Amino acid sequence: MAEIETKTIYFVSDDALATFIRAGWEVVALRSVGATGTLWAGVLSRRIPPDRPTRAHAEIGARIRHARKALDWTQMELAGEIGVSQTEISHYERGSKPLTQDVLDKIANALCIPTDLLLSGETP
Repeated sequence: MAEIETKTIYFVSDDALATFIRAGWEVVALRSVGATGTLWAGVLSRRIPPDRPTRAHAEIGARIRHARKALDWTQMELAGEIGVSQTEISHYERGSKPLTQDVLDKIANALCIPTDLLLSGETP
């Protein structure tokens, strides 16, 4: 299921709002906030595609980093254990690249921790 992202913007022209709409944002609420009606506030939302990194990816990445450091491993050592590059590990730890289930399983196995711990921070 896609995560919903929201933001509030302030703008003075229709062009500014149109830019967000063209980028896939939907208007949730819109109102004039300026005394002369020239300043507008809008609350916008959009679905984040499942393959785009989210806050959850960053949280999982932080757990991977914590577990890796607890073993006193470098990113290069973890990368070698699971057959990816050090750059890939860096992306996963920063949450800038979503993990596949296969990679998540390999990381959990290499770090000798349950996959559930990486996903939720809790063990069943």
